[in-house]
Amino acid sequence: MEHEGKLVSTWEMMHKDADSNAVITELHKYEYDSVPVDERQFLSQAPPTIINSYEIAPRRSKDLLLADIPDIHYGLRRLPDGTLLPTHRPEVMDGFLQVMKDKQPNLIIIGGDSLDLPEISKYDADSRHFVDTLQLSIDGLHNYLSMLRADNPNAEIVALGGNHDEVRFNKFMIRNAMPLFGVKPANMPESFAVNSFPFLLRLEELGIDWVSGYPANSYKINDRLQTVHGEFANKTSTAAMYIARYAISTMFHHDHRRGYERRVFPDGKALEAFSFGCQADVTGSVPSTHNGVDAMGYPTTKYEQWDNGGGFVEYRKGDSPFRIHSVPIEAQDGYETKFNGKLYKPRPEVIEALRNGK
Repeated sequence: MEHEGKLVSTWEMMHKDADSNAVITELHKYEYDSVPVDERQFLSQAPPTIINSYEIAPRRSKDLLLADIPDIHYGLRRLPDGTLLPTHRPEVMDGFLQVMKDKQPNLIIIGGDSLDLPEISKYDADSRHFVDTLQLSIDGLHNYLSMLRADNPNAEIVALGGNHDEVRFNKFMIRNAMPLFGVKPANMPESFAVNSFPFLLRLEELGIDWVSGYPANSYKINDRLQTVHGEFANKTSTAAMYIARYAISTMFHHDHRRGYERRVFPDGKALEAFSFGCQADVTGSVPSTHNGVDAMGYPTTKYEQWDNGGGFVEYRKGDSPFRIHSVPIEAQDGYETKFNGKLYKPRPEVIEALRNGK
């Protein structure tokens, strides 16, 4: 809405046109009433969260436990009727949160692509759904990470940068605002850049370590096992591609499918590569080459060949073997999570919060 200004002065200015003829132009000065600014129009850090945790004793076992949270792709579509449709899958996220709280892992890996970020992708948007949902997605993911920290106060939490959450932020700034790329808060040279994933999500305040540098970044779990976000997505042989690339067993992400491959070499050394799927929506809300939006502006339901769930790895320090445990969480089971003989049901209040960026 335009606000009418008050004319306070008028004057004339003379200048020459292209033919050196004198031209007189009348100029006016107006004053306008100040208009309140809606701060929601601007991208900012997620609001800080006060984390209240019960005192939970750390695991007492020779075996350490790793929990893996694969590709969340947190994001929200605002549909034509005003409702929000998540690109993440709240029921899967909640189910695995409950299992992790019970198991109290020593190490939690967030495997990359935690945010989907179609708003700043180099690819054309499929709709207007994401015009004003980026801040809501940042705030909502921060709230989820706060729950994760509150439930697991003793865990080391490590987040890997991926091609969506790390690279899309960086590439967007480089393409559109190079002078602002990498700018940090005043006199804080050790801080993250203000327009970066870890800064906007307040990872440091949550005690979450950020492993950046995709696609070259990796995190070593012990002398036999590392984890990467990954860059392969082959429907039949993704795990085998990681065995061919690395001289160490690898827990990978990125392709959204459960996978496993093991290879024994002539010297008796065995390498394994495995993944636990994703926690993104698999019904067509994630922008991809396979999804579509109909003429009324609603995403078409189309199931991706992806697997929902998470996983655990038992391991020890040094050159020690490890054991993997997949935790499938599927729609066909009503998103009920079964692990070690215990049943976990979706919690309506948590699902509602995750569905609406709360």
